[in-house]
Amino acid sequence: MGTRANNDVTAGARSVMEYCKTLQSRSGMTATDFAAECGFSRNYWFVRARFDAPLTVSDCERIAKACGMTLRELFANGKATWIWRRMTCPESRRRSMVKRGRITTSLPDLPISRRMTYGAMRRAITGLPVTVSSAILPDGLWGCYDDENRVILIDRRLTYTAKRCTLVHELVHWRHGDASCGQDARDREEHRTRRETALMLIDPVRYGLLEQMYEGNSWNIAQDLEVTQQVLGDYRQILAGRVCIV
Repeated sequence: MGTRANNDVTAGARSVMEYCKTLQSRSGMTATDFAAECGFSRNYWFVRARFDAPLTVSDCERIAKACGMTLRELFANGKATWIWRRMTCPESRRRSMVKRGRITTSLPDLPISRRMTYGAMRRAITGLPVTVSSAILPDGLWGCYDDENRVILIDRRLTYTAKRCTLVHELVHWRHGDASCGQDARDREEHRTRRETALMLIDPVRYGLLEQMYEGNSWNIAQDLEVTQQVLGDYRQILAGRVCIV
């Protein structure tokens, strides 16, 4: 059975949308023209203007850019400054975690970033000494890395979001030269790999905004971040300071 999104509009998301409607009115443009300027279809804008669905952070970034302001200014003017103040990982705590080596936001030896789609990641790693292929994998296995042959296999039946997360996961195994594969991976390697994958794919500021906009709704947060529920769960455990990921 499929899972449907929870499109309930929270108080914070409503206040931001109200301000965005004010921006549209001040611009002198019709709602249709304003939507087009921000890169939305007419229907997409009106559904959100009626509060039938929330704006995503990506939507807000587009609106802010079209209006010549920063995302932070948009939220502040939309009387949603509490979204910025109530980050799950405050900057002071974040700096402390970085200093202790518990958070890293980049993998310098991998030419990929969290902003890339799965296709863009595949193109970016073309020059790496590792082969990535699609296959029908057994027993619900999403992906695996064969260190002897330097080959990453990803199940071709996965969604693009799942493929994207699996690719990063297996690239981390490759980077460390892990000899294990899939279900037989050793606990230490798998813990480290899941931790690094979550940190690579999730932007802490964007995550903090989404936690407040969606009031902790995991489905909506993961969908907006384009990560799986497992990656989101791993990231939350890292922020909570837990030692093990199980």
